[in-house]
Amino acid sequence: MKKLREGDNIVLADGQDHMKGKMFRIGHLGYFTDSDLEQTLDAVERHLKELGYRG
Repeated sequence: MKKLREGDNIVLADGQDHMKGKMFRIGHLGYFTDSDLEQTLDAVERHLKELGYRG
């Protein structure tokens, strides 16, 4: 999450309560486009690969 926030200006948050560590939430301030969501998920995928995740 730190790499995305500092390197890509993308804010993710951890899950709440029993979902903590099992999911993430994408922060946004109102309107966003399909392209915004696609860019966010592409960045998440890129950073997961950098960290060795192969799922």
